[in-house]
Amino acid sequence: MSNTLTSPSLYARYLAERCGHSIIETEHGFATYEWLDGAVYIRDLYVTPEARRQGHASQIADQVCDIAKARGCTKLIGTIDPATHGAHESLLGLIAYGMRLSHLLGNLIVFTKELS
Repeated sequence: MSNTLTSPSLYARYLAERCGHSIIETEHGFATYEWLDGAVYIRDLYVTPEARRQGHASQIADQVCDIAKARGCTKLIGTIDPATHGAHESLLGLIAYGMRLSHLLGNLIVFTKELS
């Protein structure tokens, strides 16, 4: 199950510059994330349709968590907008990754996981 890092695409570089988010891209997908007080927030995590259900999302999230732990973060945060396409699959993925329901924030469902 290869999930090698690739050089940031031009669009990823644009998003990083424009929004200030960090980005990990692999051959199968990407994650955008940002630093909060003692936590890392995965804003977006995307895996190509043909590579889904093969563990790539977890591998990408693990890479973000490794970086976060090296920076001293103790918590992972993720959100779901239940009105978006694919929200049910995202919800199942967050739960399978060990994330727990934290609270509602507007139209977002917030999940957290302690980093150890």
